[in-house]
Amino acid sequence: MKLLLDTNVCIDLLRAVDSQVSIQFLAAVRAGHDLMVSTITLFELETGIARRGRIDGEVAGLDELIRGPFQIATFDRHASKAAGDLAAEMLATGRQLAACDALIAGHARALGAQLVTADAKLALALKEVGVVDWRVP
Repeated sequence: MKLLLDTNVCIDLLRAVDSQVSIQFLAAVRAGHDLMVSTITLFELETGIARRGRIDGEVAGLDELIRGPFQIATFDRHASKAAGDLAAEMLATGRQLAACDALIAGHARALGAQLVTADAKLALALKEVGVVDWRVP
């Protein structure tokens, strides 16, 4: 199964907190799922690190995360179309996603991957798109 990790899942993993997210992550690794991180997620993580002054431990943690069992998924034309379509679908039903959420969710759709989040509101908003919340057991 293809799993695209949302930014908040990566943050939980970077913080190395013994949490439900960590348990779910280890189970996905053991199950041999294709784990992916979008370049949009990398942008969000890099922005957070830059805002906090590029603390050495955070930079090293991100470098280690990237070297982990992930494929880095490049946001391309196919992904931009899927994200645009998703954003338009959401707006047509009276719902709006934050820009990066729409980009990452659309990227997951383009990849044929399930979006893995640690954001219950996002999971609820996108339940018909194939989103799973790793904070929920």
